[in-house]
Parts: sequence; structure tokens; C-alpha cells
Amino acid sequence: PTATPAPPPDAAAVAAASGDGPAAGADAGSTCHQLRHKLSTVEAFMRTHTRIEAKDEATLAQLSFVTGGPHEGANVSLVQRAVFARLGALIESAQRQLVTPPVSAVPAPYRAQVYFHVYIVSNHDTYQPDAPEHFDYGQFKSALEALRLPRQQFHHVLHRYTMAEDPALAVAFANSLRSAAVATLKVDGRFVSTKRMYLDSQVLQRHLQLLHDRFVSSDAEGAASGDAGEGGAVHRRDVPVFIFSMDVPMPVFIDKHYQARALEDMVLAVQSDELEWESHLACNGRPVVWNLRNPLRAVLSATAQHLTGLLPSHVALDEARGRVSQDWLWSVGCGPLSHTSTLPSGGFPAASADAAHRAAVVGILREALAAANEGVATLARSTTSLDNRLLATAAPNDRLVQLHVAARLAWSKALAAAHRLDFDGAVPHAHTAARSARAFRDLAAHTEKLLLLSACLHPVHNAPFDFGMVLVVAAALLSVGGYYLFGGTKEKPKIN
Repeated sequence: PTATPAPPPDAAAVAAASGDGPAAGADAGSTCHQLRHKLSTVEAFMRTHTRIEAKDEATLAQLSFVTGGPHEGANVSLVQRAVFARLGALIESAQRQLVTPPVSAVPAPYRAQVYFHVYIVSNHDTYQPDAPEHFDYGQFKSALEALRLPRQQFHHVLHRYTMAEDPALAVAFANSLRSAAVATLKVDGRFVSTKRMYLDSQVLQRHLQLLHDRFVSSDAEGAASGDAGEGGAVHRRDVPVFIFSMDVPMPVFIDKHYQARALEDMVLAVQSDELEWESHLACNGRPVVWNLRNPLRAVLSATAQHLTGLLPSHVALDEARGRVSQDWLWSVGCGPLSHTSTLPSGGFPAASADAAHRAAVVGILREALAAANEGVATLARSTTSLDNRLLATAAPNDRLVQLHVAARLAWSKALAAAHRLDFDGAVPHAHTAARSARAFRDLAAHTEKLLLLSACLHPVHNAPFDFGMVLVVAAALLSVGGYYLFGGTKEKPKIN
């Protein structure tokens, strides 16, 4: 048998079935209301006439989530605002800690040649301070390579000293050793007072500054003589790292709490005999345990702060109050900048390397800007006058303009590359800006000297007064005035 074709459906019926028409919207709303009412009735009946077991609470909770209540959706705008506010705070915190992390206020100038002088000072023979299981010197060097820029070179020099052989170091250690009772908050909420031995970093720094010629300058002079053709100390920076390895009954720290501190001109660290020591920090309800024989993480963190200005990952800047704040949410991972890590220190993450490279680019541009401003100030003091008019026209004005324009163009290229997070490409442009700015400053100083020399050699305003010229001008004025005053007047005849 043949099938007869069905008649075409009505448009209104299609709209009602698909829920597009107004009747469909009203039917759907009433259907949802009826379903909700029935589910609420079932839930109320189950809670009233049946015995609820513990395992059935989850089922009723899901049922309550489906049915909701009469107040559901009343404060949706407030909830949305709270969620958006929290989301905005998280985005701002991520930008502050990851995209543009804060750096130290202590200047960290960029240099093409960096020499790390690691001084291990010990007072014992119990263990080897620089053994791989203690302070791994090889891992220290490899971890710092992540902070190196392509045109930068790192050199490492290791020195070993004992206090028995060097009385000056023993005196410095003894004079800076302190003891104090430190209040510590335990995981269970109790405050306990513990006795702690520590080294006063300021006192120790003053003693080591007195020994600076012996520990640093001699090595720097030897290396500078070999680098004399490349600019010597201009492109060189020395980073002394002093590690005091102690074998004493109590652990020794730096400034009561730290294993290492970064100072203006050096890095101080300590190494004690304790393998598992409960620190003053806690994470997830458990104390953070430090291996005091392995201060690698603390030394790397302090060295990175001294070299590039990197700060620990939990340190932030509170812009509203204008002071340092702490956000321990970002103290994650096992990197050197994470103070809550209990694992052996790994390398610097890519975000920390980018922050270090960005700080290097900013440091170079800051030096270039200072040099350019110094040149502009020099030209502002050098004014043209009659004394230096002979050399004013011969001054290298075109060259000064070219150097200033070149510096500004290199600034723009460096900032554009840094905006793309291409710090390897931004460093050459920053170096070009620095060279152009220094050339502009030097040429401006040379121009000032030329103008000053011209004023001294041709002092027009100090020339002797020419009385002859004054007499000639006075005679001419008297002649003209006498003619108009005493000269006769001619009468013109009138002609009709």
C-alpha cells in the first residue's frame, strides 16, 4: 500500500513545540513551577514520614538543590558582585606577583662580566661544607645560569678558609655573634620562647668591609688586568658570598630567622649541623622543616636578590598603603624564592628569569636616562654669548641632535621588545641607548669646555674701553645739532 504524505505542520504548532511562542513560554514556566512544587512535596513527605539515614542525607541535599526555595535568586546581583570582586582581586594579585613582580629597592646594576666569589669559612672538620649533599656548589652555579642574559658572562671563584688559619675572620665572627629569646608561634597556636644564636649582619658587614681589600680587591685587580682591553671594571661586577659553616651545639642564623641575607655589597649565609630543624614557618597545618646543612635555597635566593633585585615569591607591594605586604598564596613550588618549600632547591622558574631579565633591562635604561639628563643639564648651563661667538657656530650641534635621537629611538625599541616579553632582544637596544646617551653626555661636556675656552681666549666684554670712538660719535652729534640750531634759514620768494 502507498503511504499518503502528511500535511505540512502548522507554524504556530511548531513554535509552541519548540518553545518560541508566548504560549510555550507560559506553559514551560507553569510546568517548571508544578515540578518544583511536586518535588518540594516529596521532600517534605520524606522528611516527615520516613526515617532518614545518614547515607540518605546526600540524596536529600541533591533534591533540595534541585527544588530550591522561594528566596532563590533574590540576591543574585550581590552574589555576582562579590564573585566579580573576588575574581578581580585574584587577577590583580596574579598580575602583581607573576607578570610584574616587585624588585628590591637596592640598586642592582647590570654588568656584562659578573664574578661570584664564594667564601666558605668553617670552624670544624666534622663534615665537608661544600659536599653535594650539603652545599652543592655545582648546582649553585647551574641554577644561576637561568638569570644570565645572552651577552652576559658569569665567572665563579671558590675560596676556602678556616678560622684557625685566619684570626681576622674569627674576630669578625665572634664580634657579630648574638643570642636572643625569640617568640615562635607553633602549629597548634601556642607561643613558645626559644633561645636562638644568630649573627648580626650589620656588624659582620662592617668587619668584612675592613677585610675587603684582602678578600675581594686582590682578585678583582687580577681579573681587571686581564679584561683591560674590554673596559675593565666598567663592565665588571663582583658578588662576594660569605658562607660561615658552623659546628656548634645550637644552630646559628642571620638576624635571628634567616639562613642567608642579601646586603648592599655582599651576601651572608650560615651553615649549621642540624639536618632537620623546625622553622618558624608552617604550611597546611604542618611545620616547615629545614635542612640547615644545605643552605642552597637560601643562598640562591639571597644571591638572586643581590644580583637582580628578585624578592621571595610571597613578598608584594601594597600600593594603597605604600609599604611591603605578604601574600603567602604565591609561595609555591620548590624554587629558591619559595620559603615554604621543604624539598631540595631546584632551578629558577621561567617567571623569575623573566623578572630578572626585565630588571636588567630597566637598570640599563635607567642608566641611559640618567646619562641623557646629565647631558641635557650640561647644555642648559652652556649659553652662547659674545665671548664664545667664534666657536658657537662650530659646536657639534648636529651630532648632539643625532645622538639624542638615537638614544630615544633605542629606548622605544627596547620598551617595545620588553612589552613582547622578548628580553633577549630588548637588551641590545638598551645597550645601544646607553652607549648613545653616554656619547651624548660626553659630547655635551666637551661642548661646554669648548665654549668656556673660547670665552676665556676672546673676552669681548673684558676688552678696554675705546674712548676715540666715543669722541668721534660725540663730535658728529654736536655738528648736526649746531647746524639745526644756529644755521640761517632761507626765505622762499612768493610767486603769484
